[in-house]
Amino acid sequence: MRVVRRVLKVAGGVVVVLAVLAIVALFFLGPLVKMTVNTLGPKLLGVPVAVQHVAIRPLSGSLRLEGMTIGNPEGYSPDPLFSLKEVRVKINLPSLPGNGPIVIEELAIIEPQVAYEVAGGKSNLETLTAKLAKAEKTPEPQPGQKDKQAPRKVIIDLLEFRDGQVSYRSKLTLGKAVPLPLPNLRLTAIGRDQGGIKAVDAVTKVLGELLNLVGAAVAQIGTAAIDTGAAAVEAGKDVIVGGAEKVKEAGSAIKGLFKSVTGD
Repeated sequence: MRVVRRVLKVAGGVVVVLAVLAIVALFFLGPLVKMTVNTLGPKLLGVPVAVQHVAIRPLSGSLRLEGMTIGNPEGYSPDPLFSLKEVRVKINLPSLPGNGPIVIEELAIIEPQVAYEVAGGKSNLETLTAKLAKAEKTPEPQPGQKDKQAPRKVIIDLLEFRDGQVSYRSKLTLGKAVPLPLPNLRLTAIGRDQGGIKAVDAVTKVLGELLNLVGAAVAQIGTAAIDTGAAAVEAGKDVIVGGAEKVKEAGSAIKGLFKSVTGD
């Protein structure tokens, strides 16, 4: 009986310790994810990455990042390329164990602010995407060298951009940032048909879709400039025609005055 009591006592102590560890782990999980984003992000993207706050619900697989910024590549302004008010991630927990693809059920980017710049004929988004594509190309392993374990692939079931804005800066805007609304975007089943894609490919896909959105928004400036130019040309025509009419009227008045003076 004493043995049973001791076993129960030890088991109870273990449960208490595990409970405390679980609480501590849950308490520090947010800061751990924050530290991971702030350190791994720059290595993955090659630009400064920072996040202000992380909230995580491990039992539901939900993650929320607030105040996330992604810096500009070299050669552009020191302003952040992306300022994301909120990023919501929902992970399919059963997909985490094993070597199969990690399924992201939802990736929602809320109120993204994109600072789109063009320098040397190339945008900062294009430069960042090109850097990712270059970083993806890894050298082939040498003979006799052990192959590293392949990184886990990912599937994104739902990707959303909501209520975004882009500021466009180029020679066309005389170097000043022009704010434009960013259309909402909703994509599904990213990497699903391929059985998962590399994380770098997923990031490149997201940036590519965002680049398309920004391009559509920036095109409004070009169209507006063309319309403004056409309106200016038409206005110029009106001024020329009106000026010619005024000259004719002035000529007639002078002739009338001359006749009244000379009597001819």
